[in-house]
Amino acid sequence: MSKSVIPFYTPEESLRLINCKWKLTGQNFPVWKMHLDNILRAQGKLHVLEKPVSRPESNSPERDFTQYFKYLEDESDVMSILIFSTSPEFTGDLRVKSCYQVVKDIKDQLGLYKHTGKLLIMQEIFSLKLKSGQSVKDHLIEMRRLFKCLSRLGYKMTQEELVYLMWFSLTKEIQDTASAYMKEPKKDVDKVHEDILASLEPVPEPADLMDTDIIDELGDLSCPECGSEDICEHSMNIDQIEIGLPDAPGIFMIDCLITSYESWVIDTGSGNHICNHLQGFTRRKTLRKDRSNLRVGEGTPLIAEAVGSYSLSLPSGLVLELDNCYYIPNMIKNVLSFDLLVDQGFYYKYDYKMISVFKDNIFYFKATPVNGLYIVNLQDNSSEIYHISKRSKDKCFFVGYPRTTVGYYFYNPEENKVFVARNGKFLEEKFLSSGNTRNDVDLQDFRRSSRVRQEPDRYLGFLVSQDSGDLNEPTSYGEAVSGNESEQWQEAMKAEMQSMYDNQVWELTDLPQHCRAVGRKWVFKKKTDMDGNVHTFKARLVAKGFTQTHGIDYDETFSPVAMLKSIRILMAISAYFNYEIWQMDVKTAFLNGKLTKDVYMEQPEGFEDPKNPNKVCKLLKSIYGLKQASRSWNLHFDERIKEFGFAKSEFEPCVYTKFSGSIVTFLVLYVDDILLIGNDVPTLQSVKSWLSKCFQMKDLGEAAYILGIKIYRNRSKRLIGLRACLVGFPLTTTKQALSQSTYIDKVLKRFRMDKSKKGFIPMQHGIVLSKTQCPVSSQDQDRMKSVPYASAIGSIMYAMLCTRPDVAYSVSVTSRYQQNPGEPHWVAVKNILKYLRRTKDMFLVFGGSEDEISVTGYSDASFQTDRDDFRSQSGYVFTLNGGTISWKSSKQDTIADSTTEAEYIAASDAAKEAVWLRNFLSDLRVVASVSRPIDIFCDNSGAVAQAKEPREHHKSRHVLRKYHLIREIIGRGDVRICKIPTEDNVADPLTKPLARVKHEAHANSIGMQYLDASS
Repeated sequence: MSKSVIPFYTPEESLRLINCKWKLTGQNFPVWKMHLDNILRAQGKLHVLEKPVSRPESNSPERDFTQYFKYLEDESDVMSILIFSTSPEFTGDLRVKSCYQVVKDIKDQLGLYKHTGKLLIMQEIFSLKLKSGQSVKDHLIEMRRLFKCLSRLGYKMTQEELVYLMWFSLTKEIQDTASAYMKEPKKDVDKVHEDILASLEPVPEPADLMDTDIIDELGDLSCPECGSEDICEHSMNIDQIEIGLPDAPGIFMIDCLITSYESWVIDTGSGNHICNHLQGFTRRKTLRKDRSNLRVGEGTPLIAEAVGSYSLSLPSGLVLELDNCYYIPNMIKNVLSFDLLVDQGFYYKYDYKMISVFKDNIFYFKATPVNGLYIVNLQDNSSEIYHISKRSKDKCFFVGYPRTTVGYYFYNPEENKVFVARNGKFLEEKFLSSGNTRNDVDLQDFRRSSRVRQEPDRYLGFLVSQDSGDLNEPTSYGEAVSGNESEQWQEAMKAEMQSMYDNQVWELTDLPQHCRAVGRKWVFKKKTDMDGNVHTFKARLVAKGFTQTHGIDYDETFSPVAMLKSIRILMAISAYFNYEIWQMDVKTAFLNGKLTKDVYMEQPEGFEDPKNPNKVCKLLKSIYGLKQASRSWNLHFDERIKEFGFAKSEFEPCVYTKFSGSIVTFLVLYVDDILLIGNDVPTLQSVKSWLSKCFQMKDLGEAAYILGIKIYRNRSKRLIGLRACLVGFPLTTTKQALSQSTYIDKVLKRFRMDKSKKGFIPMQHGIVLSKTQCPVSSQDQDRMKSVPYASAIGSIMYAMLCTRPDVAYSVSVTSRYQQNPGEPHWVAVKNILKYLRRTKDMFLVFGGSEDEISVTGYSDASFQTDRDDFRSQSGYVFTLNGGTISWKSSKQDTIADSTTEAEYIAASDAAKEAVWLRNFLSDLRVVASVSRPIDIFCDNSGAVAQAKEPREHHKSRHVLRKYHLIREIIGRGDVRICKIPTEDNVADPLTKPLARVKHEAHANSIGMQYLDASS
């Protein structure tokens, strides 16, 4: 018995279909009405168009109100379809109309369609011709659909007339091919339809048992051993483990001979997933060749060779597991069955000609229309979609996997080079011909970097510990107990073990069967004071977390930390309101975290229990080194601080607030460092007492140094200054500032720039860097490998992120050439170091003004400054209480066609940052000005006009939709964009190099100032 497929469309699919295919144009009213009725009938909502329902009287039964509310819900869905499938010229003002009235008005406007419909459909029949490349079958089906529409309107045509109309709509080539099948006069449309398709269909093979779109009856295909008519294990060759198979052995397909071989297309008519390559199958079964055959739309017979589970890696970082995926090597492209995805709980949203697929509110992938098909976007970098690699069609040898990136190592014999590629089609059953290659080549081992591996400079204090001299810290337990300082290290280890016992971190137990104990290690550290003198020997017991297994030993590891801009915001507020700023440190913070899984660790080296040497430590609390240690600590701290009445900020998870009348208290958490900010000393004391009760705390008093930033304060002037600094100079007053001067001294000494000339600007005006300046010859490349280019960029970047927005543009430009830097690039980096040497005593200053505290933004862009890809540079600055709290300088993601467009994109990025600032400051509830829109100043009149006036401009139609978000932000009152003269735009130095006078003036305007420590 034949099986057929009846398409079922969700409300979203119905809306998209009637919008794309059957939208009302006026002449197609009968066809539009027919499809609208069919869709609403399938959804049980046709009654909305048949008869309007009025609101029941107040004394009516509850059943009447239930039916009425159900009618209103259905009418809302139908009205959505009407809105998107018609234009306002037909519907008028929908706010005062029902769906019934809308359709009635359309009928009245177009006239009685029974009289006009005949003429319209006849006109469409006579004008319908088979187009080049169009499927003949689809064309004939469309002709017959129009014949039926004409018949429904009461106009009868003879079969002979219909045959002639169908025949003359075909091309001459099709008529010549089908003429042999039409020797006798045919008067039956159905027979002519079959004969035309039969003339174009190749002679079927005996194994081809399926029709074009549906699976016909397979006949007697019962298994000779078990008698089953379904696919059984006797009819297969099993390669790997067994998996579930679909109920029917057939596969529904569509005609899809476009797009690339590796692409995936979403198909709502396919009953199975289909893949044309084996790479990605995690398990599969081989099918008998006579068990699963199909033909695609153009008639080509295909055979499914295997079925199994396929893992599809998505750009979102997730993996889509496809069960019952058929392997068909001759398939033009891969197919995702949306019906099967729906069964797994997936759903999609249609927005701006794009489908986004979700599951449990988690985004998985998107698909865009290409030639009528929705192709899954598997590209992680959309900016390179039109740049096809020169190696995309080369045949190479697979030689291994890179350690530091996702992809494969391939050897290209034509170029005699080994390269890394993220994607590749593996020809598992083919070999490259030796005749196509050149002489045999001896592959050399991959070159390993000769530079010293170091921790990232962005981490607090790491650079100082490396550059402060060789402290002879032991690297193992044996080295610690056998050296000259063994007594000090043994005392440090005893103190660490006592802390473990006090916190009841573990208990000794036997290792359960099938479990594995993670390793342990002693880490030794000498702590120094500001003068570099060792004052503490610290020993830390850590677990070897790299041996843990995800899903068994831990689940989630993410733990938030406070953002630097959040700290700067609170510093600006503290300077204005003269708040207290206190600092505390949590001792052995990670030991407070609670574990949710059983984790076993080997006994600490040197402290094994002599009575139970074979037992292991079952961890009751988290310990340093575990994957989940940081997260466990953060969750535990969050629970305890909320018990005291603090509330977590919705927009900054490591900032907590507490309000009691006029008393304001803020708490900032950065791993185990805590800042307490408030206007009431007794309240701050009570918070300290609570924290000391919950954890082992170290009170550091008034904050002077946090995260590598020195804080200077002058209470009389309500002034706070910030400067990244690892060693501060003596303070003679209560003046406070954030300082990084000594950090910069360490950086200069590290790169031998401590005695260089002092620079006046971070980048010389008129200097242009590009990839054409990168070394080409192997000699130049080897010479530049000895230059610590990337390390210098990282060191400068830490200072920039903390307190130096004046070097943001220079860091943004020079960081693009870290892979293969040239001499001009290194000269530019040294120029930044020279500038930092002259300005190392600068502070990022907040305060000194009696005006109302408010946020002000500045946005700017430089047009096509990158000479490699002609992209523009964006920059923005936000100030609060006279100092900069947030800034950014980056290359734009897309190529702008004009300065207006570049400025518009930059303003859009600034507006999104302004939304976060406004929301965060609203949570703090002390900056009254955030109730008004934040002003963003832009020096381009065209960009300001485009942002204020949400209308279509012919020069901006191609701008990506995400950049138009600024219009919505302005519309809801979060931001107000204003014009400002170029010479007053303080974001200018974040987009281009400036002359000295201009650069210094703008730097002073954003809070970069010199402060005298004795003032």
